[in-house]
Amino acid sequence: MFKSDFDFSDRAVGAEERLADLASLYRGVVLAAEAFFRQVAVYHDMIEEELEGTAVATDYLERSRGAVESARACLHSAWENTVFSQEFEAIDVRVMLEGISRRCRRLLGTERALDLVLPDEDTVVNGALFQLQELFMDLFLWTVENAGNGGAGPVRVRVGSQMLDESFLRAVGGRCPAGQYTTFVFGADAPRLETSRLSPFWDTILEQGADSPFFHLGFLQLYGTVTFHGGDVFLDAREERPALVIVLPAKERIKGMQAAHNIPEQALMGSETILLVDDEDTIWDVIIDMLQELGYSVVLAANGREAVEIYRANPGGIDLVLLDMLMPELDGAQAFFELRKIDPSATILLSSGYISEQDVREVLDAGAAGFLQKPYRMVELAHKLRAILDAPERRKPENATGE
Repeated sequence: MFKSDFDFSDRAVGAEERLADLASLYRGVVLAAEAFFRQVAVYHDMIEEELEGTAVATDYLERSRGAVESARACLHSAWENTVFSQEFEAIDVRVMLEGISRRCRRLLGTERALDLVLPDEDTVVNGALFQLQELFMDLFLWTVENAGNGGAGPVRVRVGSQMLDESFLRAVGGRCPAGQYTTFVFGADAPRLETSRLSPFWDTILEQGADSPFFHLGFLQLYGTVTFHGGDVFLDAREERPALVIVLPAKERIKGMQAAHNIPEQALMGSETILLVDDEDTIWDVIIDMLQELGYSVVLAANGREAVEIYRANPGGIDLVLLDMLMPELDGAQAFFELRKIDPSATILLSSGYISEQDVREVLDAGAAGFLQKPYRMVELAHKLRAILDAPERRKPENATGE
């Protein structure tokens, strides 16, 4: 939801995703306000030097300082008493970003080149997949539209690795602890990262004011999302329009871990064909890549009607249908019953972020194989797929010839 406003009427956005976006936005507001308060405190100190002991002016200055401290305490108190938690998983950066990059190229066309520069070594971060995927998708599109040459020239996203020590973080007011970080540089050139050229994100934006290309509601959410994940945001001012730099804690790849998720069990691999039915085009590439890395073949349908047509055209060729419940043309429930007309033994796993399992009880009672609440972790999907596909009762009757 990297937009000038937040459309919470969008039925494709699940309750958990809405909560995560709101929490990130609120955290970004708190941290931006804190940066503003730090600047005000600096100006207070400068004013004090000019007062030369003037009693009335000194009194007003102290009142102003008190008001700032009260506002800061109020914000921090509200944030500290906000309970919000998310389940993180190990995410392969290459798989995630390559999927998002392909999707961006299809959306933007070839006239706006997006150069994705990835390191040779494996790069893994810990996080909420759907939230990071949404964040990077929005940043890719924003970078192409805003970075360099009025949005007409090629832009680059460079991924690397950097040790951030305490002296550097202290110098730039970094919020993250010292350690090894995966770095993401977005810009018209996005050169290799040099910490000596970095400046604090919000402090710089406040100095630039409304003229800054980053003076945008979406960047409040971005900042909150990144800091939720233990990272930070900086600017690299070497370009005419500063490059945006995001750092996320690097995670060591677990031995035997499948790319993009922590699924070490060989038993969770598969070779079946899955029909993915979902109209949320921003998640297609990542889920398809992950399923393919587990060994599955994936066929995509963008709506319920297309899913029915594909299933009808491939008798016996689809082992499982992963069916989103809220879609145009034919919704999930309608598509389910149409699929069952074609094949009474069709294996169909339901999924949704907007409605609950109880809301699809009629479809489950009619024979759906199960329900997954979005956003789900890939390890959950992997376990669910194998549990369904390996079930002894999953045998098609001999008389299920279809239409």
